[in-house]
Amino acid sequence: MVRMRVGVVLMVPHPIAQEIDGLRRACGDRQRERIAPHVTLVSPVNVPVGELPAVLALLRHAAAAQAAPTPTDRSGATALELRLGPPTSFLPDSNTVYLGVHGAAVAHERLLQLREQVFVPPLSRPQTWPFAPHVTIGDEVDPERIAVAVRALADFVVDVAFERVHLLEEQRDQQGRRRWVPVADAPFARPAIVGRGGLELELTRSGLVDPEAQAFENEIWAEDDRVPPEPAAWAGSVPVVIVARHRGQIIGLARGAVRAGESPALDAITVAPDRRNEGVARQLRLAFAAS
Repeated sequence: MVRMRVGVVLMVPHPIAQEIDGLRRACGDRQRERIAPHVTLVSPVNVPVGELPAVLALLRHAAAAQAAPTPTDRSGATALELRLGPPTSFLPDSNTVYLGVHGAAVAHERLLQLREQVFVPPLSRPQTWPFAPHVTIGDEVDPERIAVAVRALADFVVDVAFERVHLLEEQRDQQGRRRWVPVADAPFARPAIVGRGGLELELTRSGLVDPEAQAFENEIWAEDDRVPPEPAAWAGSVPVVIVARHRGQIIGLARGAVRAGESPALDAITVAPDRRNEGVARQLRLAFAAS
């Protein structure tokens, strides 16, 4: 049975991630080049490739549950605001230096809820230690260096607004080195439901074309004997992916990029052949334009 090694995390956004990488370099973190700064929700676990759609659905459901109950916009999008730091360690159990993850009572409860919702089959796994949210800045550090690092970095505290949850997959690069790569993300927002009374669609937005959506796009473009265009390379742009599902199945996808102060640039729209001329492309365009 073919399996993939995955994990679920909150990725620390830039530019704060760059600051934390500076701390990791100073602490001699050997994992710095393998994985970006993050808060682990589900530690690495091997999942059968056939269960990937269930994993992605689980990720979307957990993220949507984080949306505000009384939204200021239609999606209820709301960030999870947490504080990282100051540095401490897991001594004597582990020679790990980390930034603690803190927050107001509501934010802390949301974090625990999110973890509970993703830590279920097929992602759950036996745990040696209870869940302790943190951002690692040094692993297997000499105890004497740990004491020095904790004192020297005692004033490092930073507030972070997390807007989405990520699925990482361990992959090998061209040199054969193992790295953790983001392959899917789900924002803390509810999906849009359109077409009630007709072809009802669930529209979800993300920043990555996840493996399930990529397989759909590849299959349709192969059937059409076409090659999907390369994403637009805009400096400072943010990728946007809109996926249309009907009864849980992907039937359309739009992708492109958005840059502040400019209209969204649409790279491609893909619709299943048996769903063309039913308004799917129009709904994807409208949703993308509203990004």
